[in-house]
Amino acid sequence: MAREIDRITPILTYLRKNLSKGYKPETLKWALINEGYSRIEVEKGMKQIQEELDRERKIAESKALKEAETQALIISEEMPQEVEKTGFFSKVKGWFS
Repeated sequence: MAREIDRITPILTYLRKNLSKGYKPETLKWALINEGYSRIEVEKGMKQIQEELDRERKIAESKALKEAETQALIISEEMPQEVEKTGFFSKVKGWFS
């Protein structure tokens, strides 16, 4: 198990670094295989990186949603409440009703 982790660690490092630069996962996969890493190790690394990216995306979406809700609450509290405007004749009519 420890040996497997030692073998996958450089794969994970390579994938993180190059995915952040914008390289496509399939390109990176074949580059690693061509460097001599086994297809199984590369696919395990790809799967692990994808899970990490999914977790990070969910956290970012959650933070963005909370921020949007906070901003909406602040805006709704700052907006003045509309007062129904009545015209002069409506007021006069109310005096005689």
